[in-house]
Amino acid sequence: MAAIICLFVFVPATLRLQAALDVPDINPTPAAVHAHPPEVATAYWLTWAFSLSALLAPTLILAVFPNSRRVAAGYVITAAVIGGLLAAAVINFELNGFAPG
Repeated sequence: MAAIICLFVFVPATLRLQAALDVPDINPTPAAVHAHPPEVATAYWLTWAFSLSALLAPTLILAVFPNSRRVAAGYVITAAVIGGLLAAAVINFELNGFAPG
Protein backbone atom coordinates (compact mmCIF):
# COMPACT_ATOMS: atom_id res chain seq x y z
CA MET A 1 0.00 0.00 0.00
CA ALA A 2 2.79 2.43 0.86
CA ALA A 3 4.45 1.74 -2.49
CA ILE A 4 1.25 2.60 -4.37
CA ILE A 5 0.80 5.79 -2.35
CA CYS A 6 4.40 6.79 -3.03
CA LEU A 7 4.15 6.21 -6.74
CA PHE A 8 0.71 7.61 -7.47
CA VAL A 9 0.30 10.27 -4.77
CA PHE A 10 3.64 11.43 -3.36
CA VAL A 11 5.47 12.48 -6.54
CA PRO A 12 2.43 13.97 -8.35
CA ALA A 13 1.37 15.81 -5.18
CA THR A 14 4.84 17.28 -4.81
CA LEU A 15 4.93 18.43 -8.42
CA ARG A 16 1.46 19.97 -8.12
CA LEU A 17 2.45 21.70 -4.89
CA GLN A 18 5.46 23.17 -6.67
CA ALA A 19 3.19 24.39 -9.47
CA ALA A 20 0.68 25.85 -7.01
CA LEU A 21 3.41 27.72 -5.12
CA ASP A 22 5.03 28.90 -8.38
CA VAL A 23 8.36 27.34 -7.50
CA PRO A 24 10.84 28.31 -10.25
CA ASP A 25 11.58 25.51 -12.68
CA ILE A 26 15.05 24.03 -12.86
CA ASN A 27 16.73 24.31 -16.26
CA PRO A 28 16.16 20.85 -17.86
CA THR A 29 19.32 20.86 -19.99
CA PRO A 30 22.07 18.41 -19.01
CA ALA A 31 24.39 19.49 -16.21
CA ALA A 32 27.45 18.88 -18.41
CA VAL A 33 26.37 21.79 -20.64
CA HIS A 34 26.27 24.28 -17.75
CA ALA A 35 29.36 26.12 -16.54
CA HIS A 36 27.89 26.29 -13.02
CA PRO A 37 25.47 23.99 -11.19
CA PRO A 38 21.84 25.05 -11.56
CA GLU A 39 20.44 27.33 -8.89
CA VAL A 40 17.64 25.69 -6.95
CA ALA A 41 15.12 27.69 -4.95
CA THR A 42 14.71 26.90 -1.26
CA ALA A 43 10.98 26.42 -1.88
CA TYR A 44 11.86 23.49 -4.16
CA TRP A 45 13.50 21.59 -1.30
CA LEU A 46 10.77 22.60 1.15
CA THR A 47 8.04 21.16 -1.09
CA TRP A 48 9.84 17.79 -1.16
CA ALA A 49 10.32 17.87 2.63
CA PHE A 50 6.69 18.83 3.23
CA SER A 51 5.39 16.10 0.91
CA LEU A 52 7.61 13.47 2.53
CA SER A 53 6.43 14.48 5.99
CA ALA A 54 2.80 14.34 4.81
CA LEU A 55 3.48 10.89 3.36
CA LEU A 56 4.81 9.65 6.70
CA ALA A 57 2.17 11.41 8.86
CA PRO A 58 -0.31 8.47 8.97
CA THR A 59 2.19 6.52 11.06
CA LEU A 60 1.67 8.96 13.93
CA ILE A 61 -1.99 7.96 14.11
CA LEU A 62 -1.27 4.25 13.69
CA ALA A 63 1.49 4.28 16.30
CA VAL A 64 -0.93 5.48 19.00
CA PHE A 65 -2.75 2.16 19.06
CA PRO A 66 -0.72 -0.83 20.30
CA ASN A 67 -2.35 -3.27 17.87
CA SER A 68 -1.35 -1.27 14.81
CA ARG A 69 2.25 -0.42 15.71
CA ARG A 70 3.66 -3.17 13.49
CA VAL A 71 1.62 -1.87 10.59
CA ALA A 72 2.89 1.65 11.35
CA ALA A 73 6.48 0.44 11.42
CA GLY A 74 6.07 -1.39 8.13
CA TYR A 75 4.39 1.60 6.52
CA VAL A 76 6.99 4.11 7.68
CA ILE A 77 9.90 1.94 6.54
CA THR A 78 8.35 1.17 3.16
CA ALA A 79 7.14 4.72 2.54
CA ALA A 80 10.42 6.30 3.63
CA VAL A 81 12.55 4.01 1.47
CA ILE A 82 10.38 4.10 -1.66
CA GLY A 83 9.49 7.78 -1.24
CA GLY A 84 13.13 8.66 -0.72
CA LEU A 85 14.20 6.71 -3.79
CA LEU A 86 11.47 8.24 -5.94
CA ALA A 87 12.31 11.74 -4.70
CA ALA A 88 16.00 11.16 -5.37
CA ALA A 89 15.25 9.92 -8.90
CA VAL A 90 13.00 12.87 -9.76
CA ILE A 91 15.41 15.40 -8.24
CA ASN A 92 18.29 13.79 -10.13
CA PHE A 93 16.42 14.05 -13.43
CA GLU A 94 15.49 17.66 -12.73
CA LEU A 95 19.00 18.72 -11.72
CA ASN A 96 20.99 16.79 -14.32
CA GLY A 97 18.57 17.12 -17.22
CA PHE A 98 16.84 14.55 -19.38
CA ALA A 99 19.08 14.42 -22.44
CA PRO A 100 21.48 11.51 -22.83
CA GLY A 101 25.05 12.40 -21.96
